[in-house]
Amino acid sequence: MRARTSEREKFYITSIYHDCVTGEIEQDIETLKIWAQTYPRDVYPHNTLAMRYHCLGLYEESASEAREADEFTQRALALAEQRSLREAAASFLVDSAAR
Repeated sequence: MRARTSEREKFYITSIYHDCVTGEIEQDIETLKIWAQTYPRDVYPHNTLAMRYHCLGLYEESASEAREADEFTQRALALAEQRSLREAAASFLVDSAAR
């Protein structure tokens, strides 16, 4: 099964393992940090790091990771909105040309 698992999925599985099976939150944090470095546009490790840091009382680190996740989410939403507007404009032009 490992051969069919993507690198991102391996990070996810490892993180869940450390969090839910062994309870090794420090190992989970290390996995999430490497995941975030490997996939900087992935919001999941930043969101999860924010939660883990909060549980440990590391509020500055938690806030920093939460801001990172929020910034990424805002950029992703802006790109999705731009794409939707382009698609709507293209659809309008096609409909107009057909008339």
